[in-house]
Amino acid sequence: MTAEGKPMTFSVSPKTMVIGTGVGTKIRELKEAGKGATVPDLVGINDEVIVTYQDKMASEIRIAMKAR
Repeated sequence: MTAEGKPMTFSVSPKTMVIGTGVGTKIRELKEAGKGATVPDLVGINDEVIVTYQDKMASEIRIAMKAR
């Protein structure tokens, strides 16, 4: 991801929450298929996100706007 034109990288863990429209549905679909959800399953390329983090560890990724 980039912020003010500069690349930023964050670590995620199983505790990292992804919040946004359709996320719960996607997680449920993956669970029913016997799969776990990963961040790339939920956040698309060029989606606008707000990341809450500490020491480069993301605790929350909020999808502000899905890419078109």
